Amino acid sequence: MKTTKKWNKLFLMGMFGLSLLMAVFTGCASTGAGTADSPGILVITGIPKEYEGKFVSLSKPGLKNDLKSFIASAEKPKDAVGTSTVIKNGEVKLSLYTYKESPIPFVGPTVNGYTGNETGAVGLLINDTAERSYGQPDVIFESVTFENGTANLKWNDAFKTGLITITNIPAEFDDRQASVHIGYRGGNILSVNADISFIMIDIQDGTLVTPKFVRENGVLKSYSGTDKKDIFVSIVMGPRNASLRILPPHKDFLFKAVQITNGKAILDFAKGIEQK
Repeated sequence: MKTTKKWNKLFLMGMFGLSLLMAVFTGCASTGAGTADSPGILVITGIPKEYEGKFVSLSKPGLKNDLKSFIASAEKPKDAVGTSTVIKNGEVKLSLYTYKESPIPFVGPTVNGYTGNETGAVGLLINDTAERSYGQPDVIFESVTFENGTANLKWNDAFKTGLITITNIPAEFDDRQASVHIGYRGGNILSVNADISFIMIDIQDGTLVTPKFVRENGVLKSYSGTDKKDIFVSIVMGPRNASLRILPPHKDFLFKAVQITNGKAILDFAKGIEQK
């Protein structure tokens, strides 16, 4: 009799454990332990025609007051991906959710619609496809106020970022650092007159890519226009002697009248003119 009770107890414990395990894996297979109710909505209007049909998603702007910690675009719940992130007729609507990680192993986060009233920075990535992407945003709204999870923005109020890429850099410059000055109007490595400057950029695998923006004295800076600009590049060839304040050896190159479109350009290093 005691043996029968013991086996019944073990059987019930085993069934409970199996049920718990099934619940865990069921939760893992879904979008999370909870369900996403009505999402918050971020609306951007007045988007230029050149971006029509492209996809928009949220990106962490890299600013202290960004909203990425508690809202995310509709990309994260896979069943919400689709036309809601596509620019149509100069407008895009992003669904916003909050995510709370589960303390139970293998169980996904609880997903709820964002209903907050915070104010902060919002960064947007613009892509040709719906595939998830990362990196610095293409557009930044520095101060966005949400009311019950909803905000409406105008494209022209955004800070637009640029991106300059230099390719085919010889191996002798690999793993060195360089500064890039867009809209160069004269000067040397000690004092450069330019529209926007990026410093301490790593050259890797024959390629240099500037950040999309810098922050100087609390102000965001970038070049995002469409124009022809001279670009000055200075590559550091050795360490700086800090105690004597002596500049390290460097090599300078000038790219004349570079066509920049929406702040973006790809340069071939061979077209740079070495400065003596």
